[in-house]
Amino acid sequence: MPEPESESRLPSLLDRVALVTGATKGIGRAVATTLTQAGCHLVVTARHEADLDTLATELHAFKAAPSQQIVTCAGSVSDWPHVQTVAETVQRQFGRLDVLVNNAGMAGKIQLLQEISVEEIDTTLDTNLRGPIYFMKAAIPLMVNQGGGTIININSIAGRQTYPYWSIYCASKFGLSAVTEAVRQEQRQNHIKVVSINPGAVDTPLWKTIEPEVQADHDHMLAAEDVAACVRYVLEQPERVLVEDITLTPQIPAL
Repeated sequence: MPEPESESRLPSLLDRVALVTGATKGIGRAVATTLTQAGCHLVVTARHEADLDTLATELHAFKAAPSQQIVTCAGSVSDWPHVQTVAETVQRQFGRLDVLVNNAGMAGKIQLLQEISVEEIDTTLDTNLRGPIYFMKAAIPLMVNQGGGTIININSIAGRQTYPYWSIYCASKFGLSAVTEAVRQEQRQNHIKVVSINPGAVDTPLWKTIEPEVQADHDHMLAAEDVAACVRYVLEQPERVLVEDITLTPQIPAL
């Protein structure tokens, strides 16, 4: 019977190149911090350059090695030219991309479908679905050329179960589940792992956009660091192991 692998034999994250979208707040910030502590070179994206500059300054304090690089790219995940620019920056700066964490997302309006504006529908679908699709499209050629990589999509339990008043959010997350599963099958032969992490309620700034419409118990929510720990767990698995999905929920319901 084979012996369990020691920690020293598990893959190291030192010097891996990771791209994290929506990195300045909540889960994205926690993921960026965790991967910096693990020794990754980081490319971080968000809408606002000032927020990215602040994040980069903070991340430098968590570096595991002096040689680690942190690169910022401001723009919208649903803007294809921006996504192309990010991919070109990664290629020029590092020549490879080991990890893509599609984290950028929004809740949208928590309303009856007929009350949600067309603009709000478009924005939610653009951010939660079009954005991850664009970044996967841009990242996969880099990963194919280097012989593999890992794509982690931060999804939601709303990608598995529907909730009234959350119709557009659920639609975006169900769509992300479908794309994740299809691309996983497409890219197995290219040694690209495609993973979905599906958290329940996480205590992040996102809730400020939907309260008081939704009453939530923040004391019982997951922490952003819980999701970041799942990202690290996925990345530290042996090459032969594909963790397809992780679902994590509060022990005591928060909603």
